[in-house]
Amino acid sequence: MKNPVKVVMLPTESTSNVAVIKGIMKLEYKPDFRKNQLLFQHIYVTVSQDVEFIKEGDWVVVPHLGGLLATTVKEISRTGMLIHGQVANILEAGCKLEHARKIIATNDPKLNINNFSDVDRLEDFEIIVPQVKQSFLKEFVANPDGKFEVEFRCQELQHYKHHLVGNTCTCKKTTLVLNQDNTVNITVVEEEKMYSTDEVKKLLFDALTANGDFDDGWSDDEALAYIGENL
Repeated sequence: MKNPVKVVMLPTESTSNVAVIKGIMKLEYKPDFRKNQLLFQHIYVTVSQDVEFIKEGDWVVVPHLGGLLATTVKEISRTGMLIHGQVANILEAGCKLEHARKIIATNDPKLNINNFSDVDRLEDFEIIVPQVKQSFLKEFVANPDGKFEVEFRCQELQHYKHHLVGNTCTCKKTTLVLNQDNTVNITVVEEEKMYSTDEVKKLLFDALTANGDFDDGWSDDEALAYIGENL
């Protein structure tokens, strides 16, 4: 099952294989950029909560100070507020959970492994965010306004609504399909082509002619006129 994703591009002070060239303001991809005259960018592939629920410890993109920010989820309140920690200066801030989008893949190396200590439970968490393929980065740079989608595996689960009554309901769990190298296959959404009447007539004419439905007694104009009358 394929689900739509939103690709977010954010500037970074670190080096990256995606950058905007100063002066001409052109977006380009290169595995080994030099720092001169470049505005480096990181790419974050995100999904809505309709596809994957957000939980504590996840990396997300949230609105922040009039822009967007890639950060971790520190806490989700019962009222639906998400408390996040800004990576740069550990600034605590909050936003509505519905305004956040979960990051499912990136070229940002700082998202590869995220270790933090939970003092109350004395546990360390390690989160590995899947990486985007180099081929996708090239495609995104060529078409940054394109629509993209990612493959998810859907599984139906049954659980009890009430342990006394015993009624059950079915819910769906989606799992991101990963490659063995922890990368994600991101594909372009194929736009539906709208054909004009003349294009449809021409396609039918070519197909019927190839099939031998029009004999030598038909001129091209007569055949096209016949098709037009019977559409």
